[in-house]
Amino acid sequence: MERQQTAGPDALTAAPERAQPQDATTPAVLIVSPMPGARWTSISHYARQIIENEDLTGARLTSIQAPWWNPPSLLDGARRRWWRQPAVRAASAGRFDVVHLTDQALGHHVHRFASCPTLVTCHDAMPWLLDGYFAGRIEGAVKRTLLRHSVRGMLSASHILCVSETTALDLVRVFGFNPSRITVIPNIAAALFEPLSGSEQALRGSGIFLQPRPRILSVGHAGPYKNLEWLIRALSESSLSGATLVRVGAPLTSAHRRLASALGVEERVQELGRIDDLALAHVYNSCDVLAQPSRYEGFGVPVIEAMACGLPVVCSDGGALPEVAAGAARVVPLDSGPGGTALAQALAEVIDDAQLRADLSFSGLERAERFRAEVVLPKVGDLYRRVANSADA
Repeated sequence: MERQQTAGPDALTAAPERAQPQDATTPAVLIVSPMPGARWTSISHYARQIIENEDLTGARLTSIQAPWWNPPSLLDGARRRWWRQPAVRAASAGRFDVVHLTDQALGHHVHRFASCPTLVTCHDAMPWLLDGYFAGRIEGAVKRTLLRHSVRGMLSASHILCVSETTALDLVRVFGFNPSRITVIPNIAAALFEPLSGSEQALRGSGIFLQPRPRILSVGHAGPYKNLEWLIRALSESSLSGATLVRVGAPLTSAHRRLASALGVEERVQELGRIDDLALAHVYNSCDVLAQPSRYEGFGVPVIEAMACGLPVVCSDGGALPEVAAGAARVVPLDSGPGGTALAQALAEVIDDAQLRADLSFSGLERAERFRAEVVLPKVGDLYRRVANSADA
């Protein structure tokens, strides 16, 4: 999903001064996240969750930002001379116990940090799996070519962290990764995503006025694999005739808007655009159900954020969504028939049935606890120590 970018291009801490790696019980880890850009907001959020909860990892963390392998990003990196950051020089000299590249599309930097053990987080392999992931054939061909550099780097990393079992299996199947080099540790539901009171009043105070209930929430960008046309068609079904679709993230495409207009639901679609995480938490708390109809997801962060706020979830069975939801959501098969009838029925049932809504809210809150920082980040810290220790073996 897309997020409000908050980290600046020079956000980094001082590089360690020692000449030898720290004791492996408290490893020194360099966190590498992408330079600012709309494509990277969710990955930057992932990196920030690790950095801001350093104590839970039991590691000493240093953070930098680096460019993706594409011409605009590489040019931006060259302008900033990102490789001259003290932490980059320290890592090139082997003065970190682990270098953690927080997205697969940063994998090409593995070779720069060859003096240190390297860990790469892979969020998904969708560019290689999913027809329609890119907007067109030319875009797909160009971007897959660029991504090959990062995949080759990831193949040579010391270890891979996958955010779901689905993504781990995809890496083994698509690229032939050795399963013994992969560890699955999920994404984090940030602490501010929780049941909140007074959310509508807080939103109004920040200039956000939601349309009348019932409200179906959709969070994320509007790329083809998000399958928003299915959701728009569902909104046009008679069972959802009184519902509003609240959109957070990138604007709907012109094709989406034309479809909404043709189906007569355009006035029942409210676009909030990109908002900060606190406002998003209040939106979760002000809606009736989250719809996540994606054709595929390597994880699906809005699902756990909604659950953490007590918002019931209806999702597709695309990719890792059933794995992440684990029985705490209504799952609608992608092959449930043409049009949006099946999705509309599931959403309408949640909206209309107070007991079902309460049950999903309760089970979602329980499920979300497995994704809290205090549960997830000690596992990340254990992995840092394992990667550091395996390099010494």
